[in-house]
Amino acid sequence: INLVTDVFPVLALAVQPAEADAMERPPRDPDEPLLDKRDFRRLAFESGTITAGTLLSYAWGSLRYGRGAQASTMAFNTLASAQFFQMLCARSTRHGIFSKKRPPANRAVKGAFAAGLGLQALALLVPGLRRILGNAPIGLLDLLVSFGAGALPYVMNEAAKERRAQEQREKTRLALPAGPRSSEEGGTR
Repeated sequence: INLVTDVFPVLALAVQPAEADAMERPPRDPDEPLLDKRDFRRLAFESGTITAGTLLSYAWGSLRYGRGAQASTMAFNTLASAQFFQMLCARSTRHGIFSKKRPPANRAVKGAFAAGLGLQALALLVPGLRRILGNAPIGLLDLLVSFGAGALPYVMNEAAKERRAQEQREKTRLALPAGPRSSEEGGTR
């Protein structure tokens, strides 16, 4: 399973083009750690949302079918789809679905997303493969719930990304020296 949910997304992200504004940002301080407290908080939030989505899906399945194969299948489906959605989120730490600027297009990411979801569908629909993986048949509503629970962390992480970007823009704006404001900010140039 990890060969599909981890390797394809990582390979696709490896060819992600640089963002258009990458050269406008100052270089990273070589004395600061590669991962700082903000990064660990972001990782905890992102992994926490994926975990919560998976547990919600499992809880839904448990309420409908009891703790068994159907509930586990829903959790599997949620976790796998969440990892593919996370690939979309990982394309940029600054720009996302709620930003004016978007990450550069990446056909490899689109292909990995489609291929991953296609393989996931095979794992759910092909009886022999489903049996090997220990999955059980689930209905359309359960499929939608588990897929939605997989997409929910993506939306939450993208919203958090936009909030962080807005905070950074505000810090930058406040750090600028006082002077003529652009017409966009209510003044003239």
